[in-house]
Amino acid sequence: MDSLVRQAEREVTITAEMVADARSKGVSHICAHCELFWEGILKRGDRCMALINGQPCGSVFVGLAFPEYKGPLDPAAFPTICFVCGQEAVACIEAATTPGKMLGVCGDHLRWIEKEKARREIQRIGPHYDPGDGG
Repeated sequence: MDSLVRQAEREVTITAEMVADARSKGVSHICAHCELFWEGILKRGDRCMALINGQPCGSVFVGLAFPEYKGPLDPAAFPTICFVCGQEAVACIEAATTPGKMLGVCGDHLRWIEKEKARREIQRIGPHYDPGDGG
C-alpha cells in the first residue's frame, strides 16, 4: 500500500487501483471509496479520519450505515449495492443504531452476514431495496 499512499499524496482522486488495493486487504467497498479513509491512511497510515476524529462510522457490524462517508459513491445508492464488495444487492440490512438506514448486500455476503447476525447488532435483514417502491 506504500506506493499507493505516495500516489494518493500526489492525487486527490481516489483511483481504481487504490480501491482494489484496499479491498484486497479486507476494507469494505464503501470505506475503500471514502475520502476520510484515504485521508487517515495518508496522515496516519493506519485508519480512517472519522475514527481518528472520534466520529462514529462504519457498517452494520458496528450498528451504523457509514454516516460519515465522503466520496464518489452516492449514499442514496447504498441500499442497491453490497456494502462489502460493491456488487448488486439482493437484500438490505438495517443497522441497529440507525433505523431506516439500509445497506445493500449481495447473495454471497448475505450468507456470511446471516451467520454473523446472531453475534452482532444487525437490526433487520429485509428484501432488496427498490428505489421505485417509495423506500
